[in-house]
Amino acid sequence: MIGVIPAAGIGQRMEAEIPKQYLVVAGKTLLDHSICALFNDPRIEQVWVALHEHDRWWPQSLYAKDQRVHTTQGGGTRAESVVAILNALLQQHAKKDALVVVHDAARPGLSTNALARVIDAAESEPERGALLALPVRDTVKFAHVQASSHVARTVDREQLWLAQTPQVFQLEPLLTAITHAQANKIAVTDESSAMESMGISPALVIGNRAGFKVTDPEDLALAEYYLQRASQAF
Repeated sequence: MIGVIPAAGIGQRMEAEIPKQYLVVAGKTLLDHSICALFNDPRIEQVWVALHEHDRWWPQSLYAKDQRVHTTQGGGTRAESVVAILNALLQQHAKKDALVVVHDAARPGLSTNALARVIDAAESEPERGALLALPVRDTVKFAHVQASSHVARTVDREQLWLAQTPQVFQLEPLLTAITHAQANKIAVTDESSAMESMGISPALVIGNRAGFKVTDPEDLALAEYYLQRASQAF
């Protein structure tokens, strides 16, 4: 089983001088936390990371010389970076039906339990795949227009989920789904949406709040809290 981390972004919303995946929280970069989290499941034997072509921070990573970790040049979007890794894997003769565990570089709080559960779900139905997600708890409002401050209506939240990562799918079907979406100009923001465009209904596995994605500067303090709490549990 192979971990996949697209890490070629620059994280503009963080307003930081370096890409957000290299910001240090609880003693390690966000990216190193995310790699470490994947290796907490023994079924993941290697991790591939897609890097920006001008990345100069990776050599300082705790995993830069780890033989289990491989890198390749990413693209301008998440989908392009995932495709780059999947193609590299096929060139390395990875099995076409191998499960790939795609995880965000900026989700450092992935728990071992949540990771195990989403992998279990994908292994039980590999053709369907699985992803971590959280049921929506807040009341959801729909605006009249994008970025409007006026409510158009309240949305029924009973069937709404917030997608997280990892998202686990078979290698070749995932590559086919993403390239199909790209060719047909179908907007996909995660791997599940690409699979959905092919008529697949991935399994939803309940994640946890610690698995949130660091996006804004104030998220760093929350990530630190969850990571410190996790370390104190051992």
